[in-house]
Amino acid sequence: MKTYTFILQYSEGTYISQIYASDKKNAMREWLKKLDTKEHKGLTIKRKEKLIEEDFEDEEPILIQGCINVWCFGMRIGKELALINFIQTEIQ
Repeated sequence: MKTYTFILQYSEGTYISQIYASDKKNAMREWLKKLDTKEHKGLTIKRKEKLIEEDFEDEEPILIQGCINVWCFGMRIGKELALINFIQTEIQ
């Protein structure tokens, strides 16, 4: 298992969390499952369930140019765009 650090920029806030997953696509799924609807303005349980159901079907994370193991993707939460950067992080 690898450690991934997620940085979510959404609704005038920045949220950072870490999860463990086997690869980047599973990291995205696990991160979404663990998002706390109480901490993120506008993220209702219903919206979260819909995002989980969509399973990042049309979303392929983009490798950040000039970086190693750093990706970016976006998603809509209600009417707002959320920008997510995530990094495969070495823990010592």
